[in-house]
Amino acid sequence: MHRSQVVRNIVFLALPLLLCCVNYSGRVGVAQTPESSKEEKMHLQSISELRHVYESAKSQYERRAVSLRAVDQGVIQTGRPVSVVDEIFGTNFTKDLPVRKATEIGIIYFGTKVVPPTRPDEKLVAIGYTGWSMKIMYDYEGTIQYYSLSNLWKGHSSFDAELKGRTSIDGLRRLYERAASESERFSICLRDIDEGAIQTFGPVSNVDALFGTTFGSNLPSGKRGKQIESHSFASSSVQGRNQLTGWILYIEYKNDGSISDYYLTNLRTKQPQR
Repeated sequence: MHRSQVVRNIVFLALPLLLCCVNYSGRVGVAQTPESSKEEKMHLQSISELRHVYESAKSQYERRAVSLRAVDQGVIQTGRPVSVVDEIFGTNFTKDLPVRKATEIGIIYFGTKVVPPTRPDEKLVAIGYTGWSMKIMYDYEGTIQYYSLSNLWKGHSSFDAELKGRTSIDGLRRLYERAASESERFSICLRDIDEGAIQTFGPVSNVDALFGTTFGSNLPSGKRGKQIESHSFASSSVQGRNQLTGWILYIEYKNDGSISDYYLTNLRTKQPQR
């Protein structure tokens, strides 16, 4: 057999093996295992369902619930493509990727768009938003780096007027103490924010009264000016084992004891500063 014929035979036999090592994106050497393929299929099914539920949502709270569910199910998580966010919420983050080694923040607004009245000089006035939103930080490769939720717009808390103050701080604290699970405690935290018990410019002592924290006794001083603390909704036994799961409330407050920022995420690190 001629040498050229031997080479052709080797290439012919090796070709099926090479094709098996090519994944859906066309890259060589990244073969999908049955487990990863099954997980990806489940994610695709979840994305379709979440998109349908989001499109059918009638209120900001229903839209917020979709985002929480997407995170809880692992559809949205660090390391996943931001295109997943586009598919669920109808955004276009993949068309606005940052330059190399940079990051971008996209915001999904679940609340109401506020269009100010036209000025007499007919100059454009910035459009505002009220209610909850989700921030997604992604890099130049379109990979999610961080995400969080809050009801802040330009540093101000926004909530439905009819909900504000509906339940006293003591009443909310009793609800929190009676909560029997991590998910129930997290739900009470959402209610605390919805009713304005936690809001920017409000006292961090409210957080202490609601959750039994001691942030108010540890105010920042000197040049620091601000401090960020976190509160997990996991049980104390789980926290003691340093095996935290689920959602965390991050609170930033100033040396006068007033809240300057807050957000919710299930990531163990603080929101990166930009």
